[in-house]
Amino acid sequence: MSMERAQVAMNDQYNATARAQGVVPRAGIPIMYWYQNVDYNNFESGPPGPGHEMTTITADDPCDNAGYLITPTSFWKGNVSSIAGNNNCNVARVYNIGLTDADDFSLFIGGRGHWLERFSDNVGRFQVHA
Repeated sequence: MSMERAQVAMNDQYNATARAQGVVPRAGIPIMYWYQNVDYNNFESGPPGPGHEMTTITADDPCDNAGYLITPTSFWKGNVSSIAGNNNCNVARVYNIGLTDADDFSLFIGGRGHWLERFSDNVGRFQVHA
């Protein structure tokens, strides 16, 4: 699957999930996608749902070298297992919940972000950047 097609599919999933929850998707530039399961919830198999949650992280501007520091909600701290980037967000430094360990993950589809390894269901924050 091409990067462009994958990003379109992730944006479509985000919008469908938001509408299903009665939320109007907010304006903003999508910079990251978080998935409850490895391999992006196997997004080609159907839309997100219970046990296969996903969310889109938006910002006012695309990523640059400074990027964004993002602290997940309590649900996502214990449930994010794979991540992908968008709009120049190519790398995420992932910290564990205790903020005692960190590692860098590439955010392109099929990159290291397809599974957060020891950080799966154990994320304290992300530093995402170009």
